Amino acid sequence: MTASLHETPIFSEFPDTTAVDTVVSALENEDCVLWAEPDFYLYPATNDSLYPLQWHLEHQNNPGNPWADIQANSAWAIETGDCSVRVAIFDRGIPYDTATATLTHEDLNNDDTCECPIVIRRLPPYEEIDDGAGHGTIIAGLIGARTNNLKGVAGVAYGSTMVIYGVPWTFSRLALVLHDCVDPEGTNADMFSLSWGNGPWNRTAADAIRATEDTGLLLVFTAGNLGGGPLDEGCYFPCAFSDSFNNVLCVGGTDRNDEFWHEDSVTGAQSYPQINISGPAHHLVSTNIENGGWYNVNASGTSYSTPIVAATAALVKSQALESGIELTAEEIRDIVMESSDDCNYSTFPGRDSLLGFGRVNAFKALLRTPGTKELESDLTIPAHHYNAHSPYVLVDGLVVPEGRNLVIEAGTRICFADEASLEVFGTMTALGTAENPVIFEGVDENCDFGIYALGGSSVVTIENAIFGGAYFQF
Repeated sequence: MTASLHETPIFSEFPDTTAVDTVVSALENEDCVLWAEPDFYLYPATNDSLYPLQWHLEHQNNPGNPWADIQANSAWAIETGDCSVRVAIFDRGIPYDTATATLTHEDLNNDDTCECPIVIRRLPPYEEIDDGAGHGTIIAGLIGARTNNLKGVAGVAYGSTMVIYGVPWTFSRLALVLHDCVDPEGTNADMFSLSWGNGPWNRTAADAIRATEDTGLLLVFTAGNLGGGPLDEGCYFPCAFSDSFNNVLCVGGTDRNDEFWHEDSVTGAQSYPQINISGPAHHLVSTNIENGGWYNVNASGTSYSTPIVAATAALVKSQALESGIELTAEEIRDIVMESSDDCNYSTFPGRDSLLGFGRVNAFKALLRTPGTKELESDLTIPAHHYNAHSPYVLVDGLVVPEGRNLVIEAGTRICFADEASLEVFGTMTALGTAENPVIFEGVDENCDFGIYALGGSSVVTIENAIFGGAYFQF
């Protein structure tokens, strides 16, 4: 309990069993106390009980590399997902009571508070949805676990809709599910998360994948956990042939140190030449089946980096729709790849056979998304560890509405695409230092961009900044 004075707080001790109201009243009766009120622990971004363990979202207290996350908290200041955007999961299902047709997990349910119900999709003759192994449940939680419900975990695109397809895993079944995703009378999915594969090639599945090109469906496939080698020992099909399709992302994995992840049992050369992008794949925390204690705190594998990338793509799709822009699957794929953090740049600059273009970054992906972005909550943009070769790139515009605050930390580098703008109706503070100035610049020397203080209540404070040809109106 803290009692506020003119200058400094004072602290008084009471027995642990003392009621809060009693403590408040006792303190307010003191002559030196102006007012008294309960103090509370602050939740860092969401109030989900296991959120502090989800290092892949945004945690600089990660015991590995503090920059190994996807900057989800920052992304959620712009976009949490749209119900109209559907992420299909073809896996082992999720906890489900067939007799009552009820989802049974507290963090994966359709109770009265859910704005975007989970869609259960059965395709005869296969009706099984209840996950008996936990694999599909972990994946679903990473994408869209119910968030800010004081329970469990947070999902990356928790404002989007998940479509759940059940077992079995076969290529002929995959073809059937893909057809249903793009059929006008099917689920009309936008993203497709697949965390299994096998063999070097399958014509049935390949033809089905080809048929989804130019339909708007983005296919996000796992590379597998084998650790590399030639095609028949490295990436699974269909991931191994990602470059043969315009709507496929092949996903590898990174660990808590932001380095290439592979199964501990694998030794020798590690090479996935078909990987497009990577995502966190080590010691992840997500939902689980009842026999697993309802939550898994040590999920590892590219099975789990794949849904993180699919969910990031869903955020990009959702944000573009807010501006009335209908992105193609190929455009979404390119935004997600190009906005990734090239975390092994010092040894393998650019796309490489370990991480692809880099590790996915949801916040940077949203900044690159076409259309005007508006802050839905306050935002602090940190000086990212990969500033030099993976800067923040703003496409079109970012609006700080009245009542919102944008803080840009010292050393932050923001690159503006041509005609991009930062429009402030609320408050923006960019305080660089002589050693670490804030940098505003165009993506090239011919870019025109602007930072504008608009509205009678806007406040913009900039110190120790480098401006690369920007026009400022204050």
